[in-house]
Amino acid sequence: MSESALKSKVYNLLEELKSSSNEGEYIALEVYDENSKLFEEKKIKSLLSLLKSFCLDRMSESSMRFYIWYDALVGQLRVGVMRSIQEKPPFKCKINTNATLEDVFIDIHSEVSSLYKTGILDVCIL
Repeated sequence: MSESALKSKVYNLLEELKSSSNEGEYIALEVYDENSKLFEEKKIKSLLSLLKSFCLDRMSESSMRFYIWYDALVGQLRVGVMRSIQEKPPFKCKINTNATLEDVFIDIHSEVSSLYKTGILDVCIL
């Protein structure tokens, strides 16, 4: 998928997520190509940067916050939305809410979620 196609897809999915009223809904973005090969480091970092930019732009419009994590079981980068600043991400496992996008990148690049390495899921809250 080209960079511009990926950007368009991400913006459309995030706009849908932002306007959704379903509790706990998230979007999933593949980090593998059609040959089941992990995206290049540059493409993953570009995707994370794009997500950060979009989320921070939208946060100025309301009290909503976005959170990002890597689901290693299905090989997807996932993005959820919280409708208020007081809300917490809806995970039943222990989570590290101080995680950065770099922490999420490390999980993707190593192809192993922090949950399996440390027992605590890295969740970057923007």
